Amino acid sequence: MQALLPERLPESAWCDGYALPDGRIALAVADVADRGPKSAALLAKVRRTLRAAVLDPEHPAAVVRAVDDVVRAHDSAPMVAAIFGLIDPANATVSYAASAVPASVPILRRALQRYAAGLGLDDERRYALITAVGEAMANAVEHAYTDRPGVVRLNLAASPEELRVTIEDDGRWKAAQYCEERGRGLGLMRSLMDGVEICTGGPQTAIRLRLAWKRPATP
Repeated sequence: MQALLPERLPESAWCDGYALPDGRIALAVADVADRGPKSAALLAKVRRTLRAAVLDPEHPAAVVRAVDDVVRAHDSAPMVAAIFGLIDPANATVSYAASAVPASVPILRRALQRYAAGLGLDDERRYALITAVGEAMANAVEHAYTDRPGVVRLNLAASPEELRVTIEDDGRWKAAQYCEERGRGLGLMRSLMDGVEICTGGPQTAIRLRLAWKRPATP
């Protein structure tokens, strides 16, 4: 269990893992930006919300939205990063949801590093995965939600040929932001991954990435 938890978290962060009766593993991380008694009390409420979710785990995004409700109900609440993940070893899938705040991105990167280490990827492939996913996550956190709390979802599925990754948000990008940020990040992702696809429908944006276990040989 410990090998699945992200390393080098901020000292203020709380992190735990749980083995579920159906064979899945739940991971929960929370961190509060400010310090002091009020922030400590808020973090305690967030931890209780995450632990309660483990008893009857829903989709990770629903869990993070429940945490956002707790934060909004707190007077003058500081920024809270909450991440909830479900790992299904039987189906080789991982699903994460994170609060769309900047502090969530480095935490997810560290969780992804632990996950990638267990896949047996070489250094080049591991770097490509973490960098491309980190770029997509950072753009979604920064630009998808400008006027309300939001959730960013990260799903990974391994097959014998490749790793498939989907990053989704439900925010509304401004046209100029979309062209500039997605365009710049798209070039980076395409240089690192074996397949990149962007799908938009209504308020939702999904970035789908493919990473082969080994880079195809150059003819």
